[in-house]
Amino acid sequence: MKSLVFASPIHFGYFTAQLKAVIDRMWVWFNLPNHFGVTKKMVLISTARGTDFSMALDQYGIYSKFMGWEDLGHILGAGKEDEARQLGASIR
Repeated sequence: MKSLVFASPIHFGYFTAQLKAVIDRMWVWFNLPNHFGVTKKMVLISTARGTDFSMALDQYGIYSKFMGWEDLGHILGAGKEDEARQLGASIR
């Protein structure tokens, strides 16, 4: 595995609790010396009924900054499957 793709619906402005728990557990895993061969790159793919993703983007930015991951982009909103596929295919 070379990169990470976070995909989650947005509930009440934030990622789901399940995704947050996974990211919290990965904190230790990704701070080990060899990172298990995983480069620190990430993207966010998310949908929500509304159009305000500011809180989720803030949360995503915090993870990127404090975990030292390179942000490769994000796709936010409904009906963007083609964009998400293109972004996923561009990750190496």
